[in-house]
Amino acid sequence: RAAKRGLDLVAILAGGLLALPIVALAALAIKLVDGGPVFFAQTRRGHEGRLIRVWKLRTMYQDAEQRLERHLEADPAARAEWSRSFKLRRDPRILPVVGHVLRCSSFDELPQLWNILRGEMTLVGPRPLPDYHLAAFDAGFVRLRQSVVPGLTGLWQISCRSNGDNAAFVRWDGAYVRNWSLGLDLAILMRTVLAVLICKGAR
Repeated sequence: RAAKRGLDLVAILAGGLLALPIVALAALAIKLVDGGPVFFAQTRRGHEGRLIRVWKLRTMYQDAEQRLERHLEADPAARAEWSRSFKLRRDPRILPVVGHVLRCSSFDELPQLWNILRGEMTLVGPRPLPDYHLAAFDAGFVRLRQSVVPGLTGLWQISCRSNGDNAAFVRWDGAYVRNWSLGLDLAILMRTVLAVLICKGAR
C-alpha cells in the first residue's frame, strides 16, 4: 500500500505540470461554448463509504439534469438504456465538440489529480460512484468496492469503459479488489493509456 501511494505521488509530480496547459485550453473552450463554471464537482462515495467531492472539467450544459429528464420522458428506449448503466449513447447533456473531445480523451478527469493528492482517490481502483448508482447494487458488493480507495482508472475502464452495464461493474470491480497487486495496477495503467489513445468505449 505504501508503494501504491508512492506511485500516486510520483505520477502527480510527473503529470501535473503537463496537465496544466491542457486544463487551461479546455477551460477556454468550455467558456466559449457554454459560459458558466469550468469545473464540476459531484459528491460520491469513497473508501469505507465516506463522501468525497470528485472534480472534473465540465463537459455538460449547465442545465444538464433538466435536459436529461426531458429526454428520458420523451424516449422510452433511452430510459431503458439509462436504467441499465446510467449512461446514454446519445446524451443530450454533452457540450458540442469540446464535451465529446474531453470525454473521448479522458482529459475531463484531470482535475481528479487533486483528489489523488488529497488521498481521497488513487490512480487505480474502482471508480467512486454516486449514491443513485450504488443503489443498483446489492449491499455486499457495495461493501467490497468501498473496502479500497477509489481510483481514476480500473479494470472496468480498460475492459469495457462506457460500453459496460452494471453487471460489468460487478465482474470487473470485484475481480480487481479480490486480486489486487502492484503489478496489476501497473498493467492497468499501461492498458489505460492504450484505451484512451483509441477512445475505446468513450462517450
